[in-house]
Amino acid sequence: MKYIPFFFIITLSLFSQNLDSLLEQYKKESELSKITKIDTAGFVYIYTREDLEYMQAYSLKDILKTIPGLNYTIAPNGLYLFTAASTSYIPPSAVRLYINDHDLSSASFGSALLIWGDMPVEFIDHIEVYRATSSIEFGNEAGVIIIKVYTKLAQREEGKKVRVITDSFGSAGIDTYIANTYFDNSSLFLYLHGKDINSKTYHNDGFDIKKDENDYLFYTKYSLKDFSLEAASFKQDKAPFLGNGALYHPTGGGLDARHTYIKIDKKIKGIEFDISYDSLDYDRVYEDESKIYTSLGYVDRYQIKFKDTIFSLIWKKFFTTDKNSLLIGGFYKYKGFQAEGKFDDKSTKFDNHLNLYSLYAENSYRVSENSSLIFSIKGDFYRYGKEVDSKNKLISRIGFIKEIGKLKLKTFFTKTYTPPQFYTFYSKENYPLITNPHLKYPQAIISTIGADYYDNKYKLGVKLGNRVLKDKILYDPFYGYFNINDKVKFNFIEINYEYFLDDNDRLLIYITKGENSKDNLSPNLHINLRVFNKFNKFDIYNEFLYKNSYEYYGMHVKSSLDYTVSLKYHISKDLSIGIRGENILNNGFEQAYRKTNNTYPLTDHRFIINLEYLF
Repeated sequence: MKYIPFFFIITLSLFSQNLDSLLEQYKKESELSKITKIDTAGFVYIYTREDLEYMQAYSLKDILKTIPGLNYTIAPNGLYLFTAASTSYIPPSAVRLYINDHDLSSASFGSALLIWGDMPVEFIDHIEVYRATSSIEFGNEAGVIIIKVYTKLAQREEGKKVRVITDSFGSAGIDTYIANTYFDNSSLFLYLHGKDINSKTYHNDGFDIKKDENDYLFYTKYSLKDFSLEAASFKQDKAPFLGNGALYHPTGGGLDARHTYIKIDKKIKGIEFDISYDSLDYDRVYEDESKIYTSLGYVDRYQIKFKDTIFSLIWKKFFTTDKNSLLIGGFYKYKGFQAEGKFDDKSTKFDNHLNLYSLYAENSYRVSENSSLIFSIKGDFYRYGKEVDSKNKLISRIGFIKEIGKLKLKTFFTKTYTPPQFYTFYSKENYPLITNPHLKYPQAIISTIGADYYDNKYKLGVKLGNRVLKDKILYDPFYGYFNINDKVKFNFIEINYEYFLDDNDRLLIYITKGENSKDNLSPNLHINLRVFNKFNKFDIYNEFLYKNSYEYYGMHVKSSLDYTVSLKYHISKDLSIGIRGENILNNGFEQAYRKTNNTYPLTDHRFIINLEYLF
């Protein structure tokens, strides 16, 4: 096996204190997922604290690529998007990413996952991914895939940690946090991160194709009784990858983006309130020898800047009786959108804004001791500042959950929608893209049913789903954005098996098959196999992600097997060293693109060393 040898020396000189209870606390971390999980929200995949540590995951991307039935792949401009088994890219606005209960939203793109998808996970306790959901339970904007990352709690950490990494490409990264609790029962968690990641350079017709990136993250949370203050700022710089040229011949450019938010939570007389402010800056530059197409012709250099400002006021309250658990809530959001562009000697500048009002309710009715009916409804009211048509949208959902001995059944029927990205609606001069202020919101009807059988040592499950999408949005270089009336149908079946030898040794297998009524533009068969083991002072993790071959606009792409392995050695209870090998077989998933006959791997063949110290 060929790989670049690496050597790394790190010296730490730290003032430390030993906490005898630290390892015992670590064993309890996964219990947080039992508290935060919303069973009525759909089908959920959970990555516990122990999972993340065994995996030695460094970024959220490492987790998202393992979600059963979803393919987390890279677009030509270097941003990461999802495809479901057999489908093309899922719109970014259909996928919502939360840190704790804060929706990382964007006015320009709908969701800030485009930036945060590669966020570090060292400060994360556990992750929940909901599919076939309506988003009502989360009291925020509409989405069909919900990703919730929950940060570590100061009360459970109580100490300090430093983690440093390097890899076979000469990359470097550092993560450090401080967690303190105080005499008045308040707590403070402070986290800092920075990384500079080098990647393999690929080529297209003699032009370099790069995925290098660096980013920085600051996060803090202060809590006192029923009050908390949370703030974060994430800055990312990325190489252009393929770019946006006519033949993908990039000569420069890239992405410079930052998202900052501050959020206050307070509970008053049983009502939970949160107020937040978000600011997002997104500066994208394309330079390409083969020129870049705009609505007014071809240019050599394309630069567009988006500036988002978002203010949110959210409230919710729970009411419970012997038979009912009722949640009611609502929110108001102001989403400001500014754009400024320069395209060779042409320039443009424009702005718009949106006022979004929402009211929702969900009731879980306990039919019997082992069965419940779920009813949900949500009204969203969109009022735009300029030209764009106002919209009143309704989300409705009904579900049924029943336990029969060791068998658990869940079924949901959802009518929902996907709000388009703001930049598709409005620009002052229809430049650089031809916008359409009269676009309809794509509508979706989702039906799912699943069953899980639990035993002491294993769990066996099956899920079936159907989605019918109407008014899908497409783009034409001459006519701009438009809706298509044709209905697009998507079906999937998923079989999962989990085997638990003991608390430290387990096996997970997921097999997903998907089909849609249009062209299959991504693998329609996914097999995910993940194995966790512990041997004396060693934590061992193996991950196999198989995807079958697929056709992409006439190009045949071979099947793939992405093999990742992680090995961690606990030198002491406070010090550990680990190695993670990614795409070890050099046969991982490759994405095809329309303007080139080349395919490019999602994950480079890479080895990563990390050193962790607790004090």
